[in-house]
Amino acid sequence: MDNKEVIKSKPDLGTILICLLPLALFLSFAVILIKSAMSYDSLSYPDLIAGCFFGLVSILLINYVLKFDILILEEDKLQTKSLLGYTKKVVYLREITSYIAIDKEDKYFKWQELTIYSNETEYCISSMLYPKHYAIIKEVLIEQKVRDQKAEVKYLHGRLKYVEFFCLFFMFTTTILCMYWSWRSYKDSTTKLSDRELTTISSTLLNKAEIKTHGRSPSTIEIELEEYPDFLFEIGGSAFSAMAIHDYASTVKTGDTLFLKILTEDYQNIIKKEKLTDLEGKKNSPRYISVYGLNDQNYIYLLLDEYNKEHRTDLIISIWMGAIVGICLLGLDIYLLVNRKKIFVKNVLFKRNSSA
Repeated sequence: MDNKEVIKSKPDLGTILICLLPLALFLSFAVILIKSAMSYDSLSYPDLIAGCFFGLVSILLINYVLKFDILILEEDKLQTKSLLGYTKKVVYLREITSYIAIDKEDKYFKWQELTIYSNETEYCISSMLYPKHYAIIKEVLIEQKVRDQKAEVKYLHGRLKYVEFFCLFFMFTTTILCMYWSWRSYKDSTTKLSDRELTTISSTLLNKAEIKTHGRSPSTIEIELEEYPDFLFEIGGSAFSAMAIHDYASTVKTGDTLFLKILTEDYQNIIKKEKLTDLEGKKNSPRYISVYGLNDQNYIYLLLDEYNKEHRTDLIISIWMGAIVGICLLGLDIYLLVNRKKIFVKNVLFKRNSSA
């Protein structure tokens, strides 16, 4: 490198896009799931937990992208700046004492990483992030410097332990979640919804009596009532399976009077509060209220007893699914724990670079 030459290397745009695309996807998932969790008659904890998870992943990705550096190699120093422009680190070439050079690869890519050490700091540069200037920067930084073989071995073992920990942590966490899901399903299966917990409301049907399909999502029935225009009364899940849906769709007409059984808690905490909000002149988007019983003046379309039976059947399926998946994952956890050295060493995603 000429004495007055300055090399300025920005992170590879393709690598940044690879991070930004999943970031946009995860952010969308987080917003959709959290919004969905808040839109139901009661808080949907699975949607809320999933939304928070995707939100956390999005924050981690944002933090990862913001850690990308702009490299400025001058005559006597390497300067790193953030994407926002402030100086993060300055490493003088004369202060570099040693370095390690590692070749890495996975199923799709191969790249190199150079880590330089001084008495005060260390810094890592990847050829994947700086493909245009990596070779030149590496040549300048390691000139007449000592390659630390012991540090390379220590680095590889450290990375191996990190991969082990991440995989085992993920597997154990998934196992615990499956077991918890199974336990909650079992606990819920022993509890039946009773008439004492329900309130019956009646009003004129405004919309057409029909089955709503939502792509790959389960079908539902939505009921709009004249007296409750700010609410959509929904029959889905176990209630939909327990209902005489075809009799409802073929018999009930717009303008008929329907009798719905909903949770007393929903009636007190949502419908009454919403009516007070309307009196104050505030307009809200329609709220969903779950229905557990439905009839008109001539026929019964959904019985609470039938709902309880169907709900218990669905929960038993969830219990078995959670138990089977949890047991399989637990067995895999034990296998990985016992054979982790052999498995992770065999499938390690990086290897030592044989040449500087």
